[in-house]
Amino acid sequence: MKIQIPFFFALLATMSFASCNGTEQEETSPEYPLQSFSLSIGSTNYNGNINQEDRTVTIGVIRYGSEVEGVDYTLCDGATISPDPESFVGAWPQTQDFTVTSGSEKSVYTVTLTAYIGEEPEPEDPGSDLPPAGEVIFFDGFDQDSVLPDENSWVLCTQDGGSAWSKYMSGSYDQAFIEDGCLVLQSEKVDGEYRAGGVQTMGKVWFKHARVEVCARFKTAQGAWPAIWLMPENERQPEIYQGWPNGGEVDIMEQISNETVVYQTVHTHYTYDLGIKDPVTTATPSYNVGEFNTYAVDMTPEELIFYVNGQEQLRYPNLHLENEAEMKQWPFDGDFYLILNVALGGEGTWPGAIEDSELPARMEVDWVRVSELL
Repeated sequence: MKIQIPFFFALLATMSFASCNGTEQEETSPEYPLQSFSLSIGSTNYNGNINQEDRTVTIGVIRYGSEVEGVDYTLCDGATISPDPESFVGAWPQTQDFTVTSGSEKSVYTVTLTAYIGEEPEPEDPGSDLPPAGEVIFFDGFDQDSVLPDENSWVLCTQDGGSAWSKYMSGSYDQAFIEDGCLVLQSEKVDGEYRAGGVQTMGKVWFKHARVEVCARFKTAQGAWPAIWLMPENERQPEIYQGWPNGGEVDIMEQISNETVVYQTVHTHYTYDLGIKDPVTTATPSYNVGEFNTYAVDMTPEELIFYVNGQEQLRYPNLHLENEAEMKQWPFDGDFYLILNVALGGEGTWPGAIEDSELPARMEVDWVRVSELL
């Protein structure tokens, strides 16, 4: 899935206008057949500076030609232009010649982007240590100029009024931002209030029977609770969801306080409400403290397979129970979305009391990749 990233553009060139001043005797040779030329990206117009003597059009800084969304120009009455400038929208070259024909006269104008960098690069896929998977259906390497996560993929986590993990979610980009090619999620105390960061793909990106991989590292703190997890897209499939934990939850990684292990866990009605732990529902592998680690899960129709740094840690099988409708052991055949967050616990919660002196806690996410399974 190609995600388009908005960029900052500057240095608008001024546009000079000239009127078509051919006389009746020279009506086939107007002096200024091209009177204006501009490109647009979103609501911003990039106006061309036309030099009528050498037939050049100069436009200022446009970072990627693929970002150009529109073109506008003014010709002398009866004139035509070739090739059609509209045909270059979405793939604008650094330099392009256009022939403007008026009567029997042809004038070739060269349109140049003065600070054009190139075509927007594809995010670098870091590869995988896991068994082969199919086509990559979503990738975000967070290599962008904007400090905000891509709004086409991510929305902020907010408080939901009941869950311990969301109690301090700020719903603010102050705690969820892009820095040095990573998504940074941060939990801190600001003006006496705890504020925790998180983003999710709910309503934006969802998948089923897929491999999900996330490369991340932590700065831990007592009471902090970074997590990488999956929840069902309940609004799209209410017949599957039916409330937590009936719809299932897949914890690809949870880490609490200053522990040197992570938790990879399956939650369902069968495992949580009924308390059945056979087959095993949780693994607690170690991780490389202070370094980037890759956490992954394969969600197949038959089992969930969890990994840390390419090493298998847990398999949770589909038992195909005859009374599945009652037991709800396998609610994993629907669509799921991804959540990334650094929650804060507190007294009476799993991570325990918060130690203010150890804040802020951070999770830096280098990349996220979702692939079809073979």
